[in-house]
Amino acid sequence: MGEELHSILQSTKKKCGMDPEVMDEFDADLIDAINSALNVLTQVGVGPVEGFVIHGTEETWEDFLGDSKKLYMAKTYVFDRCRLIFDAENLSSYVISMIKERIAEFEWRLNVNVENPEV
Repeated sequence: MGEELHSILQSTKKKCGMDPEVMDEFDADLIDAINSALNVLTQVGVGPVEGFVIHGTEETWEDFLGDSKKLYMAKTYVFDRCRLIFDAENLSSYVISMIKERIAEFEWRLNVNVENPEV
């Protein structure tokens, strides 16, 4: 698996349609959006209890999620939240509505997974 798939910033850039190897002019804005999404995830119980922020390409999904496979949807959650910020003008109102519904569902499901790990 390439570094861009492990790095939270690089994989999010790729999912937002940016070339992770070339484009870096939006990194500061994307890092802010990622950190906001990670903060929400922390509030629902995902990630380190003390919180988690990224500063660049070094922080990985494994750093945030550990080895939990049940929390994998947190990646899509972060991608969706960032996509709404960076690509909303290119999305139809229907797609935006569907992304928002998926975000809400993932928040609920992630919280259930954290509160009931045996499920």
